Amino acid sequence: MPDPVTVIIPAFRAQSTIARAVASALAQDDAKIEIIVSSDDGTDYLDTLARAGISDPRLRQVTTGGIATGSSNARNIAIAAAKTRFLAELDADDYFLPGKLSRALPLLREHPLVTVGIRVEQPTGKILRHLGCSGRTELLTATYKQTNLSMDSMLLWDREKVPTLYDTSVPRMIDLDFLMRAFAHVDGALHIGEPLHAYVKQPLSMSNAPGSSPIYAETKRQMIAALKGDGYKMKSASTRAGILDFLRISLRAEETFEAAAARRPGLIFEDHLEPLLARP
Repeated sequence: MPDPVTVIIPAFRAQSTIARAVASALAQDDAKIEIIVSSDDGTDYLDTLARAGISDPRLRQVTTGGIATGSSNARNIAIAAAKTRFLAELDADDYFLPGKLSRALPLLREHPLVTVGIRVEQPTGKILRHLGCSGRTELLTATYKQTNLSMDSMLLWDREKVPTLYDTSVPRMIDLDFLMRAFAHVDGALHIGEPLHAYVKQPLSMSNAPGSSPIYAETKRQMIAALKGDGYKMKSASTRAGILDFLRISLRAEETFEAAAARRPGLIFEDHLEPLLARP
């Protein structure tokens, strides 16, 4: 039986998606879990879930006490309320695929940071692509981002060995920021190269909104500057170098993405980025 785990779900205007997210966690096989929904909009999500036919003693809700205080703050409040050593992140518009927890939790006993492959899809269920799905389970240091490319919301961690919180001052790319801070405690991520987490690309999300590339380009410039300085204190020089190299290439991809998308309607950022990473 895997060790107990707390699934933390920040929720802001998530009434239409929260039921699927929670149901996917409750359906995990051989998993002893608690699920904490962290409301950041004043909504009683336990009532929302009950009206959707989901009521379970493993469910709890906490609240930020405000409106749109940010998903980092909502996550930190859920982490503080968690009763378990192991934690798993789940955004309210994403969902776990079958077997995620039973595959990942045993590995946390040996390595305190575990990531999994991602299936990227549209809200309609149309699958766009897979990320980090080599079929191998391996420790990723310098090649972490070259494997996972973009989304970093699929992680599990041992908070006794990785005592990291989300930085509430970071406005975007908060999952990567969290991971880079976690890498102060571990030398990389143990990655399961199977699609065990569904990432749903919302058409009007911050990262997909028109004009978002210049905003994300500036964030990446700031991260590059922090990596060159003392902004992130990483345990492994290899991991630092690999992420720095990735961010430089990803910045070039941001700077050319809007023109490329105009030529190829429907282009997603990962499909634009991947060929740039493959160039010598």
